Order: sequence, then C-alpha cells, then structure tokens
Amino acid sequence: DTHYQPVLTYAQYDNRGNPLESISRNGIKTSYIWGYNLTYPIAQAINSDSSSIAYSSFEEDSKGKWTYSGSVTPDATSPTGKNCYNLSGGNITKSGLTSGTYIVSYWGKSGSATVNSGSPTRTGRSFGNWTYYEHEVTGTSVTISGSIYIDEVRLYPKGALMTTYTYSPLIGMTSQCDLNNRIIYYQYDYFNRLSLIRDQDYNVLKKICYNYAGNPEDCGVLFYNIEKSGNFTRNNCSSGYTGSTVTYTVADSTYSSSVSQAYADSLAQADVNANGQAYANSHGTCTYVCDSTSC
Repeated sequence: DTHYQPVLTYAQYDNRGNPLESISRNGIKTSYIWGYNLTYPIAQAINSDSSSIAYSSFEEDSKGKWTYSGSVTPDATSPTGKNCYNLSGGNITKSGLTSGTYIVSYWGKSGSATVNSGSPTRTGRSFGNWTYYEHEVTGTSVTISGSIYIDEVRLYPKGALMTTYTYSPLIGMTSQCDLNNRIIYYQYDYFNRLSLIRDQDYNVLKKICYNYAGNPEDCGVLFYNIEKSGNFTRNNCSSGYTGSTVTYTVADSTYSSSVSQAYADSLAQADVNANGQAYANSHGTCTYVCDSTSC
C-alpha cells in the first residue's frame, strides 16, 4: 500500500535477536555493540556500519570487538565502570576494517598510549590521574600500545557519533558516556532502585525519593561516596617471608553525607586508610624467599 512507507529497517541481528545495524528512511546507519552476555547494549554509533566500530570499558567478557590478551585491572578511579586495562599486559588491536579514517578515543591514566605508532591528535579534560585522548588514524587495522592504564576505549569512523554505556547486571545502567565524552553516573539505593544521577564531576543532577503512600520522606540531597580502594602489603609475616599485596575496597554508597560529596568520599577514604593494613595482614599470603644457599 502506498500509504505506508518504512521509517526504519533493521539490517543485521546477532544470534540472540539483538539488532546490530539499522537504516533510517534517509539512509543513515546506526550500529550497536551488545555486551554482558549479549543482554545489554554497550555502544551505539550513528553514521557507521557495525563492522567499523569497537568499544570496551573492560567490565565484561565480550571485549566489544577489540582483541587483547591481558587481564583487566580493578580500579575504583576508572572513568566508567570499575575496571581498566594495563597495556603492559598486551596491545589492544582491531583488524578487518574498511580502508578509511577512524577515531580512536580513550581515557589514559598518567599519560597517553601509542595508536598505530602515532601520538594523540587531541587531548581533552582531566580528572584525577585520568586524561581523555583522541587519535585520528587511517588504514584497515588499529593497534594500541604502551605501558599505561587505559579505559573507555572507542573506535568509530571519522564523522560518526558514538555513545557508550556500562551496567551493574540485574540492577541497571551505571554510566553513560555521550558523543562528546561527557559522563553521567547512575547510583542505586540498598533496594537497587535508582536514587541519584550525577554529572562527570559527581555533582548531583537529580535525586529520586521513594516512600509508602501517606508517609512523607525528606528528599533533601544526600551525597554518597564513590568507590574507594587502596593496595596494602602484608607486613606481619615471619622472618624470611614476603607478604603479598591485596586491595581493600570500600564500595560506593557505603557512606553518606548531607554536607558534600567530598565529605562522603573522605569518610570512605578514611575507612581505607584505617582498615586497609589490617585487612592485608588478615587476607594476604606469606611467601618464603630464598637464594641458592638457603633453599
């Protein structure tokens, strides 16, 4: 019937029926990457086909179309999610691209990486030890190398627009990084209900209050700590033994404050400082150290 015209066509699906690529009436392609065992969309790229994008925040096993062999590293300061990747453990690569110009973007800890033997073409904002970098590359493959920690690693054609997401499975989205790399954080209460929405500087944008019918609740802004952690080395081993290093973590939302975000975070950091060493002495291991004469 000529009265009906297609508005959106889905061109590709994965083996679970998730759409991988759609085409609008005006011919613009939108592509998707699915993660967390193909249950959540982790990236959306407008004006790109599905074979020309890749993304990972190192939160789950799919790798987001990147290839790497190293292990992820827990890091409470990571820009998105709770993990990052140490490039010293191996390069991150992507091959089989259509020849063209691509953008590789990421957040680097204490420095930038090398992409296809080149330096960043753009340096963005910083927070803590993390800085945003972009590289413009050409060719059919990408290799990211170096010795830094890296997070929120994106690949898309120049001219495309990518938005990415991280999740806490069975709870909800924990972060959204938009096409300008502005991050929004989503925080949940003890009943796994969305309670706070924060901007990239952890300022509260919205607070959601819940109550039973007829029972008023004070919906004043309450600040909850972000996750804090520290590495501690066991120091109570017997002579001739070396203690292992363990990580003591205070989960987000453990402490709250009506004063400020900084104060809530300081309470969590104080917990790390006060209890980290005792945790290492209790949970760390002791390894016997010997040389050729004492073994």
